[in-house]
Amino acid sequence: MAVENSAGQMVTHATPAASKRYTYDALGRLTDVQDTLTGASLCVARKYGYDPRGNRSLLATAASGSSTCADPANPGGAAASTTSYTYDSADRLVTESAVDAGAWVYDPLGRITTAPVRGSPGARVVNGYFANDLIASQTIDGVARQTWSLDAIGRFASYTNEAWAVGADGTPGWQEAVTKVNHYDSDSDFPAWIAEDASLPDEITRYVDGLDGNLAMQTGKTGDRVLQLIDLHGDVMTTLPIRDGEHTADWTGLAHQTADEFGNPTDLTTGIARVSDGSAPGKDGRYGWLGGKQRSADALAGVLLMGVRLYDPGTGRFWSVDPEPGGNATAYDYCSADPVNCTDLDGRWSMGGFLRRAARVAEVVATVVPGPIGAAAGAISAGAYAATGNRSRALEMAATAAAQMVGAGGAVRAGFALARAAGNTAARVGRSTVQAVRRAPVRRPAPAPRGPSCRTRNSFTPDTGVLMADGTTRPISDIDVGDLVTARDPLTGETTAQPVLDVIVGTGDKHLITVTTTAATDRGEGEAAGVVSGQDTWNATANHPIWVEGEGWTDADGLEVGDLLASANGDLRVIVALLDKGWMAGQTVYNLSVGNVHTFVIGDNGHGTLVHNCSTSSVSGRRLAEDLARREARSLAQSGGGRRIIGAERIGDRRFTGWEKRQHVNAPNGRRTAWHWMYNPRTGEVRQFKRMR
Repeated sequence: MAVENSAGQMVTHATPAASKRYTYDALGRLTDVQDTLTGASLCVARKYGYDPRGNRSLLATAASGSSTCADPANPGGAAASTTSYTYDSADRLVTESAVDAGAWVYDPLGRITTAPVRGSPGARVVNGYFANDLIASQTIDGVARQTWSLDAIGRFASYTNEAWAVGADGTPGWQEAVTKVNHYDSDSDFPAWIAEDASLPDEITRYVDGLDGNLAMQTGKTGDRVLQLIDLHGDVMTTLPIRDGEHTADWTGLAHQTADEFGNPTDLTTGIARVSDGSAPGKDGRYGWLGGKQRSADALAGVLLMGVRLYDPGTGRFWSVDPEPGGNATAYDYCSADPVNCTDLDGRWSMGGFLRRAARVAEVVATVVPGPIGAAAGAISAGAYAATGNRSRALEMAATAAAQMVGAGGAVRAGFALARAAGNTAARVGRSTVQAVRRAPVRRPAPAPRGPSCRTRNSFTPDTGVLMADGTTRPISDIDVGDLVTARDPLTGETTAQPVLDVIVGTGDKHLITVTTTAATDRGEGEAAGVVSGQDTWNATANHPIWVEGEGWTDADGLEVGDLLASANGDLRVIVALLDKGWMAGQTVYNLSVGNVHTFVIGDNGHGTLVHNCSTSSVSGRRLAEDLARREARSLAQSGGGRRIIGAERIGDRRFTGWEKRQHVNAPNGRRTAWHWMYNPRTGEVRQFKRMR
């Protein structure tokens, strides 16, 4: 249920998950938000203040442990925080009290070239730009780098993620983690499908639009589908997978996420904004806030690729000036401080442009709003029909789902009848060029974060041996970031030592395949390989890519007895037995992200079996925490304090399980300070705590 004021701005909005109340000033700017989480019985209140030029000057937050909201200006016993902002005479953000990594730096064109990484104290991101002002590169010194290339008409053609690591020669440098390639089917700025890993041809993601032009489904070569349930603001708030060949959803894979009014992801249990640790979110975190419009978050430092500019949800501002003057309070402002009722999808907001574009924007006739699990059944059918091209039936099922979820059956059915009459008009919406739509009502339910794409899919059981660069074998569960492993390029036959850029741990239900191999004897042309002694047995998840001679990369569940597998030295191993264990509950599995070559070798006998890595674009939060701890220790030691870094150790409590990097410093005043750097492998979050002893 939603209520609007006389200016058409939403003032209340209630869903089964949350209830939100909005207050505006006389200029239509958002000033107060009360966000009550129904299931958790708590309220997060946010208050915004502005300077005379319309720049945000204040953000005060108060989180109460009940459904009664506290006043951020007078929070009482509620947990509260206040952030202040300062600007120069050109409306450029200069300082933010919540971060301690220094001021923002601008080039002569008003573009931000250096900015603090809000979730990683001490870290800074450096931006480079193309001549057309699109982002060309982002670098977090000594941690991560992402670079883009452009196609002939100035869109992002590909992007490469790199991590800073020590190579086989002992020299630190940038190591390629993954390269992704965008493919377009129109002149729009959002891809129809993405090759998620240039070294793995079958690793693609295809995006299917609904009749309203919003993202409706994600699929790939495996045939698996992931429904993208979009709210009326255009946010992807719920995803629901459907396995290949199945007609019902995989409810165990149902995932929720939520964001505040400016696009900051929020914690489902506390309602507090989660800040980026700087790493790119990868495929499964690509589309969230405004994800239905395919505004990608696949960049460093928590920013969104918003058309021609970078948008920062943390400040509610763009990182470069508007190329079309007018229409907003300042050249960096997003939607004149009203993100609830406005979107600026292409980063080119101006009143004249809006009037021209508004005439070409068709009315949204059906949008699926996340709600109770039972109400998503219509959305599943809608996605299936959309994938097969049956647009009219897809629209009907989507409308049915929307009616169940928002409790507005009559209104949605009336909209469906109107859509039938409109017919071709709705069909023509399809994939259109990004348009900025002013005063569009928002409906924003509440759900949770997702991690990079292969963090829970392609993996091995903890005891699986990995061939290290020195020729020894180590269980995959004992490998850490920075270790050197043996990698082989299956196309060139070159074997090299490559650094581990990330260690990925997945838990839960896993489909496991047991593979047994032995070394294969030499064979003549057209002859089958013989078998010699030296069996090797390992367990892989069903869709982990294994290199099969003559076939290329093949998922584990596609292997057959007799297949020949490559090894580290070019010899072949033959599969002598396969056991499909099916889906097994409560499993812990591991994978590696390996630099440059993107392969590693598993097995305990001989030269092992060549497998593909997890080419995730995300930099390990644990690695980032350790790097920052070392950097901070050096800095404090140089200022006169002693230092001692204690190795990482596991920690855990009811809400947070991860790793802790502890750094102890004996300050000049004799007191001992302990800096705690904590990493949550489930969410990728990095936290810092300072304790005086």
